Amino acid sequence: MRRAVPFVAAALLAGVAGVGRAADTFFLDWIVGPGGIVVADADDRFFVRRDFLNASEQQAAWRTEAAELVFEIGPDHVLQTPGADDGPSQSGYLDNFAWGTLRLKSGQHLELQDANATPGAAQYVRRLLLEGGVAQIKDVSSDGTWLYYDPGEPANDYLAGGTYPLAGGGAIAPVAPAPACDNGLDDDGDGLTDFPADPDCASPLDETEYADSDGDGVADSLDNCTYEPNPTQSDVGGLGAAPPDGIGDACQCGDTNNSGTVTATDATVLSRAIAGLSPYFSVASGLGGGGPGLAKCNVGAVNPGVAGCTASDATVIGRAVALLSPGILQNCDAALP
Repeated sequence: MRRAVPFVAAALLAGVAGVGRAADTFFLDWIVGPGGIVVADADDRFFVRRDFLNASEQQAAWRTEAAELVFEIGPDHVLQTPGADDGPSQSGYLDNFAWGTLRLKSGQHLELQDANATPGAAQYVRRLLLEGGVAQIKDVSSDGTWLYYDPGEPANDYLAGGTYPLAGGGAIAPVAPAPACDNGLDDDGDGLTDFPADPDCASPLDETEYADSDGDGVADSLDNCTYEPNPTQSDVGGLGAAPPDGIGDACQCGDTNNSGTVTATDATVLSRAIAGLSPYFSVASGLGGGGPGLAKCNVGAVNPGVAGCTASDATVIGRAVALLSPGILQNCDAALP
């Protein structure tokens, strides 16, 4: 059930104002000082009859990106915002005093003002609801502060994705579409959506949800060899006669003959390579007909690569096939960045 908070002339100079359960809160003038913080949810609405003067410096803790701010009665209103102008970027909604909805009732006038001495201010809102439609833009003025809206929100369709200069400077303008890592879609088909749930997304602002470190066309989160190109994702098996183990053939450490599995033959191949003998490669020179095996021969040394391929690796492979310790580590070149 929604609750209503009576009209107040409020000054929040410091501390946190939390609304709690869904509420309509009403203000005559709403004044927030440098230490003030507001935390609200999608069901919370704040009605302002006159001015909202927000001088908070607590952008990291301020949370109104889902709540609604309504200007009514007035008819003249001032909205002072401390939000930084990040341009038409989705980053403007992050830790920047954003609102879910800004609603200007019919017949109301709104003046946007920069709340601090830092040049360049902006108010970011997901939905900009001018009840008078596009014609009401003439009733919005600014000191150069910009007002950004999200053109992907159906409620903003009446704005047609346009940019509208404001009297006094600044403009009402759309932000760029949400990047793939913040669009609510599973673009890369890994069953995970957006940052931080999807490991292919380094941040909500990533333009792609498809990290592919080895460039083989398979997303890192699905790739059984993240750093070694293997577009077919072949996984013949693992150790000995074991079934596929989730490690691709291209990066199966210990598979020195490049067969896709690790067997006693691999220990023999590595021992001969260390001695400079055929058939596959020479550890000493890094040359030979079986190049892929060279990238998979280090199974236990700390330092990967040719220098790490030693007789001890051959021993580890042989022991691992016999199910003896210490076991094979995925520490070869093909398995590492």
